[in-house]
Amino acid sequence: NRLRPDVQVYVEYSNEVWNPALPQGRHATEMGMKLGLADDTCKTAFEHCARLRYASYRSDQIFKLWVDVWTRLRNRLKFVLSTQTESINATHDLLSVGKYLTEIELLGISGAMRTISGVDESYISKTPSEVIELFLEGIEPAREMIRGQKALADANNLGIVVYEGGVHLIEEGTAQTGEATGAITELLIATGRSSEFEDAVGVWLDMFHVELGNEAGFGFDCDTGFWSKFGQRGMREYFDASTAGSPAAAAVHAHLDARFGSRPACLNAESWGRGLPPDSFLGFPAVIEPSQGSALVVGKSYKLRWTAERLPPGTLEILLWHDNSCGSSPVALGSVESRAGTFRWQVPSLSEKEGYFIELRPVARNPAPSNYS
Repeated sequence: NRLRPDVQVYVEYSNEVWNPALPQGRHATEMGMKLGLADDTCKTAFEHCARLRYASYRSDQIFKLWVDVWTRLRNRLKFVLSTQTESINATHDLLSVGKYLTEIELLGISGAMRTISGVDESYISKTPSEVIELFLEGIEPAREMIRGQKALADANNLGIVVYEGGVHLIEEGTAQTGEATGAITELLIATGRSSEFEDAVGVWLDMFHVELGNEAGFGFDCDTGFWSKFGQRGMREYFDASTAGSPAAAAVHAHLDARFGSRPACLNAESWGRGLPPDSFLGFPAVIEPSQGSALVVGKSYKLRWTAERLPPGTLEILLWHDNSCGSSPVALGSVESRAGTFRWQVPSLSEKEGYFIELRPVARNPAPSNYS
């Protein structure tokens, strides 16, 4: 009852259950073998098939529990079963037991943007331009994988959702060992800073759009992860890098604006981090009231309500924007401590009648984002 009424719930059993290098993958292998889920219809190795089918089996059990509890809110639930994107046979085994697919609605695939054969010691002698050329060569193999996965999803009446959509430029093996070659790391960082890289990421994004259209959910790796210190994993070189100074992030913003119209945000070369405005993505909204699409009456008083734990402690400025924050000025509604969780405000007289949103802007200069209604 604390979840915003205007958002959907995406439910997944666990992350990369197909991966035997992870504890959840090893557990799925053990349980799948114990339950005898692999047989001569498998297209992958026996243990791998057992692992994949256990992911379907256990996901189905969990999804049915959600349906039982959320009976009246079933239309808000989206059930996801993620696959090993590089293997069509793995997806075949994952989806091969129909009785485990009764609730599943979406097949999850990876949106990793990477070079065609991985980054290895041969990269020491390369230039950023050469890395970008190899990065672009990775598009067509990725396209073929996506087409194969989409065909299986279509055959099983499933939609597609993309996870880890973003740049994956780190040295092979680094994620497992935590060790990297310094010269290669510096090369990959230089590649990510190159102005050419923005265009290259844009070509990747266009490919995803052509193959999947507007209906597929796409989860962007929009900020940095731990592995970015070894190159670039995600859209920024470091946590508070501006979008204008981050070619990959700038490509994503340009792509979204071109495909879906401008969002309530602006690019700003002087920006200091993840906040909106001016230059980054919204996280899950902190604002609960008013909800999207609410109709408010001029002159009437309303309660603004937000989830306090999603914001840093300190003072918030409450700002009312129209359409976007690009070149316009907001109406300042007041300020309040973020932990208060509520703020009473009166709707001012406004020239336009629709298309407004509220920003909760932390006053302190820190890397926490603003949040919007």
